[in-house]
Amino acid sequence: MISISKIQTGATIGMLLVFQLTRLVDQKNPRIIMMLRTGYIIAQTTSLLVYYYILKLVEKKNDKKMIDVEIPRAFFSSEEPKTERVAVKDYDKKEITNQIRSNLIGGAILVFLHLKFGFTQPLFIQTVSPIKTLLLNPLVMIHLYGMSEETHPELKRPFSDKCSGPVCGNTDASPEEKTETVKDKSE
Repeated sequence: MISISKIQTGATIGMLLVFQLTRLVDQKNPRIIMMLRTGYIIAQTTSLLVYYYILKLVEKKNDKKMIDVEIPRAFFSSEEPKTERVAVKDYDKKEITNQIRSNLIGGAILVFLHLKFGFTQPLFIQTVSPIKTLLLNPLVMIHLYGMSEETHPELKRPFSDKCSGPVCGNTDASPEEKTETVKDKSE
């Protein structure tokens, strides 16, 4: 069985290797630039196709189970956040649509920076980044890897927007244990 920590570790190691490769590759060589452009287009296309496939799986599954989702409040609003009951299908579709939108906006910005200013290092990194994001996406883990909320509690909907895993400094300690250790250090 695939574990989430193994996927996170593998993806992080892959990104670190790419960062190291950026130093070794001649990024002024037109042939290398064309290879980077091709790799970027393949990575973005693969990512978007997988998200589209998951969107179709979500529609086909048609999960009507209801979950409570917190509605984000306005940026400078002093109102308390509100919760809304949403079907899992609608929640998953919204999450996938947000991810697709994020990929397209990021891609547009990167293409602008590359074509207008000639930056190649972000192009190099963004050749691998969409695949890493895809591998770590909770919906990919649920619908493609077959992981469930019962065996992997971190996949419980609604998904946390916070970064998780050892890379972000999170440990296996519960939030109560973390606050107690912080209190002990401050005393």
